[in-house]
Amino acid sequence: MTNIPPPILEAIRNNRLILWVGAGFSQRRLGLPAWRGLVHELLDTCLPPDDASGIKTRLDAGQLTEVQALESIHDHAEKCFPVLFDQFHLSLDRADERLQDFHLLWNISHKIVTTNYDTGLDLTRPGSVPKVVYDKKYQLKKLVAGQKFYFKLHGCASEPENCILFEQQYQDLYRDTSADKLDVLSDEDTPAKFLLKNLLTDHVVLFVGFGIEERIDFVLEYIHRLLGDTATAKYTLTHRNNTDNWPHTEKWTVDDWDQLPEFLQLLAEEKAKHTVPVVRGDTVMPFDRAYVGREADVHAVENFFRSSDNFFFLSGAGGMGKSHLLDTVLRRLPAEQQPVYFRIERHYTLLTITQKLGIEPVPPAPANQPNRHLLKALERVNRPLVFDDFYEISDPALYYTLLELPKQTNIKSLIISRSLDRNWARFDSGVYHRELRELERPDFDTCMRAMAEKMPAYADKPPTPQQLDICWELGGGYPLGGLLLLGLLTEPDFDPGHIEKLDLAGDPSRSHFVNRLLDAILKKGSEAERNLAREIAVFAEPVPEAAFAGLPAWNPDRIAFYSLWHRKGLIFRRQDDQYFGMHALVRSLILKQLGDAPEARACAGRYYESLTSQLEVEQVVALQKAWEHYNLSTDAERDAFSRRMEGIYTGVNVVQLRDEQDSALAIERFSFRLQLNPDDASAANELGMAYRRQGNYDKAIEVLQKAADAQPDNVIVLNELGITLREAGQRDKAIEVLQKATAAQPDNVIVLNELGITLRESRQRDKAIEVLQKAADLGNMHAMNELGITLRETGQRDKAIEVLQ
Repeated sequence: MTNIPPPILEAIRNNRLILWVGAGFSQRRLGLPAWRGLVHELLDTCLPPDDASGIKTRLDAGQLTEVQALESIHDHAEKCFPVLFDQFHLSLDRADERLQDFHLLWNISHKIVTTNYDTGLDLTRPGSVPKVVYDKKYQLKKLVAGQKFYFKLHGCASEPENCILFEQQYQDLYRDTSADKLDVLSDEDTPAKFLLKNLLTDHVVLFVGFGIEERIDFVLEYIHRLLGDTATAKYTLTHRNNTDNWPHTEKWTVDDWDQLPEFLQLLAEEKAKHTVPVVRGDTVMPFDRAYVGREADVHAVENFFRSSDNFFFLSGAGGMGKSHLLDTVLRRLPAEQQPVYFRIERHYTLLTITQKLGIEPVPPAPANQPNRHLLKALERVNRPLVFDDFYEISDPALYYTLLELPKQTNIKSLIISRSLDRNWARFDSGVYHRELRELERPDFDTCMRAMAEKMPAYADKPPTPQQLDICWELGGGYPLGGLLLLGLLTEPDFDPGHIEKLDLAGDPSRSHFVNRLLDAILKKGSEAERNLAREIAVFAEPVPEAAFAGLPAWNPDRIAFYSLWHRKGLIFRRQDDQYFGMHALVRSLILKQLGDAPEARACAGRYYESLTSQLEVEQVVALQKAWEHYNLSTDAERDAFSRRMEGIYTGVNVVQLRDEQDSALAIERFSFRLQLNPDDASAANELGMAYRRQGNYDKAIEVLQKAADAQPDNVIVLNELGITLREAGQRDKAIEVLQKATAAQPDNVIVLNELGITLRESRQRDKAIEVLQKAADLGNMHAMNELGITLRETGQRDKAIEVLQ
């Protein structure tokens, strides 16, 4: 494969590359008609057979060009529109394999111009990239307002009557009628001139999928006459055997068109090199004591990071020491081998991962299939990845994607969970699994002595052999159990005979054993200790000590706090930021034993409400956590928080929260608004539309379907659900939903219009005409336009003209 031309390489690095995509690109991938094949079909549609045959013969003999042949049907243009719609308005899922190369184009550049009518690029367009159509002049400002755009220069098959097809239309698009204005950029610029003036003066252009006969010569001529030698470089990706030359354009050749995906992948990889993600990840739990007793396990994980192996699975019951082991390993690794760490929580989705990677949201994959786009993004991070608490995953899309990691030789990943996922048993190789079991007696004793060093009760003397014997006999080498037993052994009058031994076979999660120990600890402790333990347990993640100051059970003398921390071992402190927390198993069992603490929930809510961040999306996530706590606090606290949010989220018009350029932010905003008010139909609508803009049709349908189930007569929700189902290719379901909406409001012209469009796209044109006629009779201009198009498609041209006039 040839090297990337230096100007293209430089443009990629500086975000100054425009991809200009022609019909050949879609033709080869989607089976669409070639330019000449389309002209043949239009001639057959518009002209008597003998006339069409004669023109086709001259065209094939080279006596006419395609554009000249089309001039013969100029007066029959209305017959062309149904052909354009049927041929180029695609009904494909974004995950369809035929669209893979279209996704590649977007990975190369978020600045794409196309002269194609088809919707292949529309289906794969990232939600953050604004679409601009040449005849919608109000959209043109988007071309220069941001760093991303998708410009449909010759129109779109979804509105075939506005597609550029004939010679005069090309002339009008690219040139002013007055010759003296050809070299002048005036206020009367055509859309094409607007594009050239504002973008092509400082961008390199790569033409992909063009034949020499296509009408791009207008563009090239204009650029040359306007800018001369100062114009930026232009390249066309073409076959080596093509001897034709475009004016003012250099060739970048391929030996075989089947190599084109390789060229695109090469460009995408080059782009990825210079798209430095702001990888935040999560914070690894640091420990303030040495990790002892599992040196063989530490070496196994450390060797994995230093080796060429690509996958490692580490498992062990809660409290077995997995997090401590990882912290120890990472302290030994040099900076260049440090991984990106993700601590999975139940709310984690594909979107969460992309946000933490600092990349665009990825298109969805088919149900129960890995998301190849996210896997590619993980590969580009070019660092080892750690996914901790794998068992917490609740999002199927993320689950099936991470299941694919053992097969990804270019992604080095460590998965940590409580047990080996059953789905990995289907792999014959590639999964190295190491399970942390209970410690052997010598290692267990060493571990207990190390833990005791941090406990004031053992400051003067280490645990006695008799105490270690008790920990071993009851805990069987289980580290967390041993730690809790060490605390119990310092309590006066504690009788170990009242504690049932750990049943390794009957208690695989160790939760029953830990629960018995906590019961004994809490009963032996003071009322102040029990209250404070219950209140600290509401915090699901480590927080600064100052966050506890508002707890009802907090006492400035900190006696109970120190007892829980130093003497009983129920609280740990992270070493790097001095945050305090409880082991997940301990906190969940404490809340189960002692019950929730509404007043403490309010304190936790105030802590999260006070957090600020440079990224608004992180602030919204913090407010979501605040609401989760307030919702479990008192009615007064919950209602007060809701009132504070009215001026920011719930009490404002949804338009103020909508962000069409940042779907991820819009999703978090409306998810939060729905948390505050689950019955908010407008928020459900906006959340569904945000997912739809992102291309995540599955999630959009899920949100809107849930809202429709809760409010079956809400026509607004039903309408958006119907539109989403239609765009997702589920037209039969879309028709069913939209018919339900029209049954609720028979004269709702907006719903009637959408139902008519859906019926037309389902080839039920007679029914579409009936529905659109009703909407048109009610005075809806959009419905009149759609009715005219549908009448024209059924051959009722006179009626179509009457309606459109």
